[in-house]
Amino acid sequence: MKLTHDLIERRTGLLIALVLLVVSVGGLVEIVPLFFQRSTTEPVAGRKVIEGALVSADAEAIVIASDGGELRVPYANVASARTVFEWGTARSR
Repeated sequence: MKLTHDLIERRTGLLIALVLLVVSVGGLVEIVPLFFQRSTTEPVAGRKVIEGALVSADAEAIVIASDGGELRVPYANVASARTVFEWGTARSR
């Protein structure tokens, strides 16, 4: 039996099985390399913790104002974040 485009479209069970196979393989291709990496994040300028005020955020990164000036940190380099809100500061008035 030769798998032609026409045959696959007529047999919905076969179509569903092939779609599931393609989606599963695609997912494995994305996930499996992560098991062989030491870390999925990279330290920013050798620092693990950055404290400061959030200045801005866009589609690629955040900008934090810290003691050393403003620092742009790509989202890919953020392992976790903790936000502390300071209510009633001069900036919020």
